[in-house]
Amino acid sequence: MHPLVRGAEAFRLWRQLDERPDHLRGLEAAVLGAKIGGGRSLPFLPLAAAGFAALTATGSAERRLAGWLSGAHKAVLAGLMELDRLRRWQGRAMEAVADLSGRTARLLLDCLARHPMVSAPQAESETGASRATVERNLTLLAKRGIAREVTGAGRFRVWTAAD
Repeated sequence: MHPLVRGAEAFRLWRQLDERPDHLRGLEAAVLGAKIGGGRSLPFLPLAAAGFAALTATGSAERRLAGWLSGAHKAVLAGLMELDRLRRWQGRAMEAVADLSGRTARLLLDCLARHPMVSAPQAESETGASRATVERNLTLLAKRGIAREVTGAGRFRVWTAAD
């Protein structure tokens, strides 16, 4: 069977297990189906990236498989569109930090391109820079419109690539 079909079947079978609470069964089934459905090409299918059509758990086998395939198709397209957005963002971001002499800003751009959201401790770990340097550079990137702080908090802030 194709990995997409195996993923759909794993999703269906896992949901039928009686040993887990219903909310966990559905979540575990979705994760298992996404991991198996990606095959060798993808580490997982981003099934929820474009809605939950892939996670149709009712109807005939044909309806469930059609929903799974349609949802997987939409999710992969959404993922590709997000990658295009990040590529465009990365080009603009590199231009915006071209005048900076340090390496931390560029390392933070790489970090923001790899992760949808980044905390200062995570950025500190990935860049090797001190917490103060990371926070100072993230604030600078925000002022230049490259990064955006999403929590609105003074502590435990999380950052993302700005559109």
